[in-house]
Amino acid sequence: MPPKKSPRSLIRKISLVVGIAAGVYVGACFVAAGQYISPVRLPEGPRPAFLQDAQIPTGKYQVPAWVSPNLLANPPQKSRRPVVILVHGMGGSRSDWVELADALMPRAEVIVIATRGQTVSPVDKVGFGGKEAEEVIAVAEWAKARTGGPVIPVGTSMGGAASWLASEKRPDLFAAVVTEGAFARLDWASDDFLAVKIRFGAAV
Repeated sequence: MPPKKSPRSLIRKISLVVGIAAGVYVGACFVAAGQYISPVRLPEGPRPAFLQDAQIPTGKYQVPAWVSPNLLANPPQKSRRPVVILVHGMGGSRSDWVELADALMPRAEVIVIATRGQTVSPVDKVGFGGKEAEEVIAVAEWAKARTGGPVIPVGTSMGGAASWLASEKRPDLFAAVVTEGAFARLDWASDDFLAVKIRFGAAV
């Protein structure tokens, strides 16, 4: 008859299994978080011929942008035409906006930015809307100084969140905000995401 296992031995084994599972879970969370904060740099298409390359200063770094040629005139031309800033979302790129930029060109000056932590941005981490809002503000200030016209950010998803947050911080800069699939606060977006993906995941 085999010897009975002591309760203490069984508890140790269960604790070991639970500890290993918890370690794997925490490690997977760190890996997933790292991929969200510093996502894979997806390639973007070539710059369309009707826009030009620009580097717009933020005070800390420069935001890569495709802009209407009029915006690079030296000295700046005070045309007072509206300026539309196109802001892509997480996993997007400037190439997402090419058709819309082309359609807007006869009516407005266009700026298409590469947001932080993605594609060709010099910054290594995304800002989940808040930091991107600082980029939108810097770009809007640059555009306003050059044309004097009204500035309108247009964004999707995280780019939309950045547009709303920028307008909250600097309502004097923006004539309107246009967004699609945008969240105003990250905690709201997280609650909605968890509620859909995990039963009771967003419950508090």
